[in-house]
Amino acid sequence: MKPLLSIIIATKNRVPYCISAIESILSINSDDIELVIQDNTDHLELKEYIESKIIDKRLIYQYTPPPFSSIDNFNAAIELATGEYVCMIGDDDGINPEFIKIAKYAKNYKIESIGSSQIAEYYWPNAIDKYKDGSLSIPEFSGSSISFNPSKKLIPLLMTGIVNYIPFNLPRVYHGLIKKSLMEQIKVNCGNYFDGLSPDIYSTIALTTIVKKHVLIDYPMTIAGTCVSSTSAASVKGEHSGRLEDAPHFRSRNNYVWDEMVPKYYSIQTIWAETGIKAIKGFGKSNLLKYFNLKFLVAQSILINPNIKNLIMEQSKLVIKSENKSITVFQLQVALFIIIIKLRRNFKKIVSIFSKKKDNRIYYNNINNVKKATDQLNEYMLKRNFDVMTLFDKN
Repeated sequence: MKPLLSIIIATKNRVPYCISAIESILSINSDDIELVIQDNTDHLELKEYIESKIIDKRLIYQYTPPPFSSIDNFNAAIELATGEYVCMIGDDDGINPEFIKIAKYAKNYKIESIGSSQIAEYYWPNAIDKYKDGSLSIPEFSGSSISFNPSKKLIPLLMTGIVNYIPFNLPRVYHGLIKKSLMEQIKVNCGNYFDGLSPDIYSTIALTTIVKKHVLIDYPMTIAGTCVSSTSAASVKGEHSGRLEDAPHFRSRNNYVWDEMVPKYYSIQTIWAETGIKAIKGFGKSNLLKYFNLKFLVAQSILINPNIKNLIMEQSKLVIKSENKSITVFQLQVALFIIIIKLRRNFKKIVSIFSKKKDNRIYYNNINNVKKATDQLNEYMLKRNFDVMTLFDKN
């Protein structure tokens, strides 16, 4: 009998974090859960640890030695999952133990996609200077929920250059709950579960094209971890920008063809946009690409990565030139978007100051691994005495 829920981790070279994630998930007392670990580490440390320390039939582990790209690792991880529903998390992340109840509700009421507008955040020790001893923060949540057809948000997403898809609250297998059959549908359509350079944005846009009803809950289903070597920590430190050929995403993908609609420089914004465009094309939605706003993408990139401003403009001009458009007009439009974005940011800061908006997150410090963070979250939920099933009263 297949499990209800597969929690999936694709890992590489972050053994201590992954071990803690494994311990935290397997500590959940439920036979409805399955934990899938797809390991591409450069050595056998995690493999040897699992073989010697863990005896649990709920754990599926596979080791694939390098060379093996990150996208291949993600694809192999999904392939191993046998659950009716799936959720992917990072090897430094965790889940709310109440996640199982949410999956049960989804099955009983035939819901194919559930996402959360709230997330618990955990900073591993020394991930950033502010939290040297580790810190968990739990958001205040209302317990409300809404449902909508996510495909209607594709055009607005394209109009923002696909630079920040998270606030759109679209279906996602990463930190979301998705019926496994939908991931199989993506594979049938595109040849694989993931493509492009960012598995999260690829699957999000692919799912957005096929999910008819997505339920969004105001409740933290997972714990987003940030460790010393995570991409989140690197982003905070401004380490994700430069020449395209220097991007780590291309490792073991020597034949990757970068989409010509996106300028060739390395930034989170271009990685997301290029992958998003590949997903849209893969699902036969190329007619929507007329809404893709390159000016907004470039403006955001310059504001976030000012150290490579010249490279950004140089590569962007090549795209504009290939499309036989005016470079002068493009530069003026980018400048205008930069002004607009800055004005919006300043306005939000002013509103925040005068509204005296409080930080409603609850913080727990001196938490040195995600297992302890999960235990703390579970303790908080028990004290809160919140009935998860009330999340779906209106759906």
